Amino acid sequence: MVKDLAVATTPSAVAAIPSQRTGDDVREAVLANITASWQQVPHIHIGGELDGTGLAKAKSRAVLPSGDKATVTDLLIVAVGRALRAVPELNGTLGNVAERIHLALAVATPNGILAPVIRNVDELSLPQVARERGRIVAAAREGASDPHDLAGGTFTLTNLGAYPVDFFAPIISGPQIAMLATGRLVERPVAVEGMLAVRHRLWANVAIDHRAADGEAGGRFLVALERCLNDLPTSV
Repeated sequence: MVKDLAVATTPSAVAAIPSQRTGDDVREAVLANITASWQQVPHIHIGGELDGTGLAKAKSRAVLPSGDKATVTDLLIVAVGRALRAVPELNGTLGNVAERIHLALAVATPNGILAPVIRNVDELSLPQVARERGRIVAAAREGASDPHDLAGGTFTLTNLGAYPVDFFAPIISGPQIAMLATGRLVERPVAVEGMLAVRHRLWANVAIDHRAADGEAGGRFLVALERCLNDLPTSV
């Protein structure tokens, strides 16, 4: 299970660490980026509780070629990649909307938070996403990440769904302009056409650099994300 956290290193900061880096080198780069982003980036946070019905169905039914079930993180990665196609202005770095979607995934490691990158994520199938996610997470936790895997992210996902967490506000991984934080997938009582029902819900909160985009873009992204979550594959 991926234990993602709310902050991640900037790709440029990680790439600047020597290949023979120590744990202290990595941690210092992480802390430097967090501090700079918090002090210099005008954050806005746009969040809401999304319908997670499709996500829950896919989690219970999507079986990978390996025989394992797809994880919530795998499915979130697929949905985020598709949502960014619909709202491309949140994909990129300050002053540069990226043509490709290279999703960085915040991962807890013994040396702090790293954000290895899954490239062209919107072009990958669910099994391809799961395989690549497993590879980059394992390498990050073993301290064996290739510098190429730690550079070039255009958007970051951080997921705390493994914990009793609904909402948290992430610090953007500069120079990226946006970052998505997701909490746990849970069943809640909700009103459906005037009747009380129980549905799976997921809180999602997108942090945006206000110099690059505004809250309206964040709202459109959450609309697109909810649609993509409810259109996930239940078979592969």
